[in-house]
Amino acid sequence: MEKVLELLLVEDDTAACKEIVDVIDKNPDTFKLIGITNNSLRAFQYVQENYPDAVILDLELHHGGGDGLEFLKKLQETKIPYTPFILVTTNNISTITHTAARELGADFIMTKNQENYSAESVLEFLKLTKSAILNRKASDKVSAY
Repeated sequence: MEKVLELLLVEDDTAACKEIVDVIDKNPDTFKLIGITNNSLRAFQYVQENYPDAVILDLELHHGGGDGLEFLKKLQETKIPYTPFILVTTNNISTITHTAARELGADFIMTKNQENYSAESVLEFLKLTKSAILNRKASDKVSAY
């Protein structure tokens, strides 16, 4: 059986969380949700404790704590055995903010206001990149030793 992609969801919009959870629940052979939080510090703790394969990270956590850039900065500054694939979701269309997110380690950015954005499109992207994500994790683990 092929390995499932273990995901951490960092999102403060409860409707968006429900949509993503619903899609994950329909794809148990592809995805496993290991945690949901609306707080960047708690997200960092999840990463340190559980080593998810990928993080779906909302940049703006208006109804939670901290923000996505803060999470990325902390992740970049801390030595952990494996850095997960970071898929940023955001309403922010600022190229400066997107550049900052990439410089801090974001792997891909999807804007929520793009025409085809949906929970399905987020998870379809992760499904298409699953093999590369898992291969990167395996090679990062080997080089950590």
